[in-house]
Amino acid sequence: MPVEKINLRLFIKPEEDEDKLQQALFQLMDFDITKEKINEMTAKGFNERNIKIFEVQLSKKKNVRSFLRCLLLKLDDSEKEKLMSQAESRLDEANNFFLRLDKDALLKGRYVITDCGECFHIRLDIVTFPKNRDKALQEIRELLVSAD
Repeated sequence: MPVEKINLRLFIKPEEDEDKLQQALFQLMDFDITKEKINEMTAKGFNERNIKIFEVQLSKKKNVRSFLRCLLLKLDDSEKEKLMSQAESRLDEANNFFLRLDKDALLKGRYVITDCGECFHIRLDIVTFPKNRDKALQEIRELLVSAD
């Protein structure tokens, strides 16, 4: 498994339904997320509005595998193709692969990759030996293809 850790972040504005968004975050997984450490923070947004930030880090191998399996099963082929075509721009120099799920679509049960800020942020830490960008891209593509 090339993914060592997964970091999930959700930003909630004061006018948004916090309970619904938290439930949508929890439904990204098919295991009891409450057993994981959930960090809750508050930050100042535009116009000094308080923004809540929920962050979950998955590092147990079974939870990482489970999350990836669930996510990849729920993404349709066009979304996987989008990730494949954008893989290079979504991978940083530390081999972290970033994707965002559209917040409104997810609340309606649809898994849509987006580049906008109204989203669930997901970072996959890709591990290869030796550490190599090309190898990391290959692993990402294999992961996306194997989900079909």
